[in-house]
Amino acid sequence: MDVFNMLKQEHDEVKKGLQKVMRAMDPADSGKLRRLCADLERHMAVEEEVVYPRLRKIDEISGVVTDGFEEHKEIKDVLKQLKKKDMDVESCEEELHKLKDLIEHHIREEETRSFEVAARTLSESEIDRLTEKARDTKETFKPSIVV
Repeated sequence: MDVFNMLKQEHDEVKKGLQKVMRAMDPADSGKLRRLCADLERHMAVEEEVVYPRLRKIDEISGVVTDGFEEHKEIKDVLKQLKKKDMDVESCEEELHKLKDLIEHHIREEETRSFEVAARTLSESEIDRLTEKARDTKETFKPSIVV
């Protein structure tokens, strides 16, 4: 599986994880929430450290990639709020809805613009190198929250 399909699969997993957290009785007190935060941190690290630097060099999508970095910052800000120990259920639900909107927009942009252009622009060997680096980054990444 190449890096773009790997990231698409992770997008699907994040969406499912977010739905599970949102359906929980008390999302703020959920191990599912900690898992979601850790998965998102790992996913964003792979994109920021491995994928985006290369995609930024493709003129057709460099602006979309720059937007992706900004969207990650917004997502991280929401995750920071969600990690607060004293968050009440109502505030947590509000942040989760904000996170859902951010993630859905981000995924749509990546999958319909960035990944498609990159897949047809990069050589097979470049994609293979990105895939290997992405796997290595995933394996060595340490989330800021313990799951």
